[in-house]
Amino acid sequence: MKIPQKPLDFKTKFLNRTALGDIKKNLFDRDILVITGARQVGKTSIMHLLYRFLIKNKNINLQNILFFDLEDIQALEAIESYSFDEFAKYIMSQGSKNQTKFVFIDEIQYLQSPSSLLKILHDHYPKIKLIVSGSSSLSLKQKFKDTLTGRKQVFVVNPLSFKEYCEFTQTGSKAKRFDDFAVWGGYPEAVLINDPEKRAAKLREIHSSYIKKDIKDLMGIENVSGFNKLVDLLAHQIGNLINIDELANSSGLARDTVSKYLLILENTFVIQLVYPYFTNKRKEITKMPKVYFNDIGLRNTIVKSLNVLEQRADKGAIVENVIFNELIKNKKPDQEIKFWRTQAKQEVDFILESLEVMPIEVKYQSFKKVKIPLGIKSFIKNYNSKNAVIFTKNFKKVFNQNKTQFNFLPVHTISDF
Repeated sequence: MKIPQKPLDFKTKFLNRTALGDIKKNLFDRDILVITGARQVGKTSIMHLLYRFLIKNKNINLQNILFFDLEDIQALEAIESYSFDEFAKYIMSQGSKNQTKFVFIDEIQYLQSPSSLLKILHDHYPKIKLIVSGSSSLSLKQKFKDTLTGRKQVFVVNPLSFKEYCEFTQTGSKAKRFDDFAVWGGYPEAVLINDPEKRAAKLREIHSSYIKKDIKDLMGIENVSGFNKLVDLLAHQIGNLINIDELANSSGLARDTVSKYLLILENTFVIQLVYPYFTNKRKEITKMPKVYFNDIGLRNTIVKSLNVLEQRADKGAIVENVIFNELIKNKKPDQEIKFWRTQAKQEVDFILESLEVMPIEVKYQSFKKVKIPLGIKSFIKNYNSKNAVIFTKNFKKVFNQNKTQFNFLPVHTISDF
């Protein structure tokens, strides 16, 4: 049976993504490349750019590249009808004999046993290079198991960073573009739409697609209204501590159900929970996390408000969420992002933790002179940080006090941080 393939697209203009460079470096090793991230963040576009790179820059024969889209039910059923070895032989029968086949499989989570298939192809067919994508890390974790340990590299594709957003838009001052970014977020298709009404419609479509494909179809959630109620509650609490019992009471869901839904939301790349930094269990918050949305445009769509930033009562929370997303996208592998709060309610928005700890506070307001937030003062008194960062609306200053350097930075410079 011939397996339908997605036509290779050489006409559409796909804009470059930061993640592309890291993936390219691994195209010719033996590892399975797993590209994951939320729906419509650009995973498929990256796959298109990868095969263009293979053809144009590495002189790979077009016939040695196969592209299967498993949202195409015919392609999915055809692959499932083969045994693993039959599928491998089908792949090797395509293109030039005895040459490496580059096999792209989009939305691999739809397969019943993706890890078993990938393991067989990887272990027994060295001339098959696998590049696969998936939109739900929870579904992938459930289906990938431990059989692929040491055989795969995982690349998470996020919505556009602010740096990428500026490359996509290229009009207006950086400060103005930050304000727009804080409202509309970084979903590439939405960003490229100029008309505000059409852009808002695209964000609503992305949200609806997530509920249908990831929540109803893939995760099998039947109580969609309860799930949506929880998401709405979380969208109104960005940057705040969340309490499972309070969420259960407000949503009408059981406590265990709330915990389950939070796990799903994290693993389908909608929210991220941030946990406290502490060394003193008696004086500091140790358990309750804060919540942020992985894309602020999606969050603003959920709360049904896409007004300009300056007119919003929630602009402080929005900017804090955006700064968090940028810190996550730009942090090094050995760094963690946490927050700090004491029982006496002294707090710092973010703690960048590696060999040293650096407090980061977001104060989206106009400063006329240096003013060090009380939470940062308290944290430095306890932990002797050498550096601290305060993100402001438009104030820039480097200030040294005792043994600490305080960096006041406008929020629109976050891409340079």
